[in-house]
Amino acid sequence: MEAVTLAAIGAVALSEGVRFLYDQAGEAIRWWRERRAGPDAEARPLPVVDDAPVDLEPATVDTAALERLEPDIRALRAALRPYVDDIDPDPVDPADADLVAVVDALRRAMEAVLGQRIRFRGEADRPAGPEISGQVDVEQVAGYAAAVRVRNLADGRIVGTARARRVEHGGEIVGVDADDVGR
Repeated sequence: MEAVTLAAIGAVALSEGVRFLYDQAGEAIRWWRERRAGPDAEARPLPVVDDAPVDLEPATVDTAALERLEPDIRALRAALRPYVDDIDPDPVDPADADLVAVVDALRRAMEAVLGQRIRFRGEADRPAGPEISGQVDVEQVAGYAAAVRVRNLADGRIVGTARARRVEHGGEIVGVDADDVGR
């Protein structure tokens, strides 16, 4: 009985997550269109969908990520349309590997746009909070180069990659240079 209850809770949480991602992706696309339409639209913050079944910090849109990922977000959102139909939605099954892959891909795209991890309420092993990523790819480093430099981050995820073709004597290149990351 307990396993059936947990499976049902998983399906409900996933259904709510699908709806959230679908709606939030739609908000991001609308926000992007308005921003491109004129300078006044840039002042409007990206709204977070009401009653979101996720834990989110206030969102700051990474416009470069949104510009780069907009076609993917549109396609992934379209793939979820049958599951959010208001009249006759397809059932959400956590065992459906194809559906889970689409949900995960849209979640990762929206994480890049919002600059933070998205964790569905009740989801284990996926911390909420900001996701910080940086990349350095240079020909030569003569001094210091870091993809990410963070001080005193309590929660979130940090990823930094650094690549240099040549590092001069005394030069230093690092992916992540952080102090006091955890609590």
